[in-house]
Amino acid sequence: MVFLKGLWPTLLVITSLVQGPATAWPAIQPFRVRFPVDLTSKKIAIDVPLKTSTGREVYHFACRGGSEEYLGSLPEVWVAPLMCTLAEGQRATEESLLSEDDVAAWHSRGQFRGEELIGDCAKYPEFGVHRSFRLRGFRLTLDVDDVVVDQHGVAQTFVLAMSLERDAAAQTAQAERPGFLDPRGKERSCRVVVRGREPRMCRGLNGSWQPCKD
Repeated sequence: MVFLKGLWPTLLVITSLVQGPATAWPAIQPFRVRFPVDLTSKKIAIDVPLKTSTGREVYHFACRGGSEEYLGSLPEVWVAPLMCTLAEGQRATEESLLSEDDVAAWHSRGQFRGEELIGDCAKYPEFGVHRSFRLRGFRLTLDVDDVVVDQHGVAQTFVLAMSLERDAAAQTAQAERPGFLDPRGKERSCRVVVRGREPRMCRGLNGSWQPCKD
């Protein structure tokens, strides 16, 4: 095989541009926003566009919650009390990049349940009132602040604080594992914090669970 003189440097440059992870995802503008959330409301709808510096919306963050009547009127499946997703494009969808496994969004850490906002479960890292998601060149953080409970200790209202910062080291297409095991797992509880990263699981051709190939 014959190579022309001086071709190798050019090939190396082209290869680095194609394979380099830093060039894989568009740079999203950092931001911070806060939203009041009333879990007793009939309709909860939060929509936040994630844009580049030129103003182009690349991803769409959305939360939906409220009454069964309202959620049932939506074109896709949204689960109470509050389900949040992140999708490519410019509209709210149940498909979510926040899902670490090949599961529906209501099984992801983007799903907020009342029992996760109080007591030991609220304090559990990355599964309680503080959750962060690293992917596609950024870190998206969701913090639940100022939780108000009723006379039975059930969460009623709170403030959802959302922020995004660029993170060049975050290069996965889906959200990374957070570094803590899910307290809802078998023989686990919110009282004992367990560090670790379980393999990302996907559905096989026969419907069985298996480690993802990516």
